[in-house]
Amino acid sequence: MWLYLKGYLKGGPKIDTPLEAAFADPGMEHPNTYAMLETLEAMTDTKIAQLRGPTWDEALEINAYFLPFHKARWCTYLFKIQPFEAYTTESQVTSYIGLRADEPERTGYLGDKGTNITPAYILRQMGMTRTDIEDAAQRASLPPPGLWSCACCPFKTHFLQLLMIEQQPKAAEWMAQIEETKRTRGAGDHTWIRGYTMRELIDNAQTRAAIKARWWSKNHSIDQIALWDDLEAEETPCLMCRVK
Repeated sequence: MWLYLKGYLKGGPKIDTPLEAAFADPGMEHPNTYAMLETLEAMTDTKIAQLRGPTWDEALEINAYFLPFHKARWCTYLFKIQPFEAYTTESQVTSYIGLRADEPERTGYLGDKGTNITPAYILRQMGMTRTDIEDAAQRASLPPPGLWSCACCPFKTHFLQLLMIEQQPKAAEWMAQIEETKRTRGAGDHTWIRGYTMRELIDNAQTRAAIKARWWSKNHSIDQIALWDDLEAEETPCLMCRVK
């Protein structure tokens, strides 16, 4: 969306007012997200403002170690909405939100809480679907996007949680320690991911293998399942193209 707005990719809307880019960073994003930001800055010769709310440790203290989940996404408010509202101050602002035409049920920040922020869905107005955006990103030689946003995101599937443990072990260990601290603080047994503790997933290879096998059987044919058990680790088939 930013490449279309800046004219780097042709066919986007012509915007007469000044454009700024801002990224609200919770501090636990996928490494590819940060690589994408650096690439976009270089391609468009634009500085992307880095917006920060509290740290995760501070946010957990604020919320008495109640972990965010699907119906209580306090993380979005503290890490995304509050910093963005503070950044825009009292200005009349149009917020361009990169939702696609094939996800019409979703909405971004609505600006409906007494702010001067008006949302606009440029990609949706252009009729761009996921396939269109992937093609545009390939033409622009953008680095691949992260498989998830924040490491702490409660919307990750069990399979993505395993990938996060493998790719971001320090973040996974921190999350396990938070769950353990949460119990000592009397904040209940609610964990980052439904049905498991992070420690179970980190320490128990059999549990991880069972989750992968379930995912494999759900997303592939019965004939392929036997291959999963027989292959050596270095011969394990690539699953990335099916994750989303």
